[in-house]
Amino acid sequence: MPELRKRYGNENVISSDRRTPETKEELEAGPFVTLDALNQDSIAHIIHDYEITTIYHLASILSAKGEKMHRTAWNVNM
Repeated sequence: MPELRKRYGNENVISSDRRTPETKEELEAGPFVTLDALNQDSIAHIIHDYEITTIYHLASILSAKGEKMHRTAWNVNM
């Protein structure tokens, strides 16, 4: 995320996660929204509100959890 913000400007990169950032620096680095990558309505709303034209999908579930939650891992990772 820092590289994208450096390249395109802090205000032009919307960061998201399921949880609120843990540090003050992360919160103050630029726009942030709490988002579940599987909630299509929320994603559509954020795309509309922020007039987003490009999405970098960095959400993932790694193998240890993915082995326990096959369908969820597939949905998030794809």
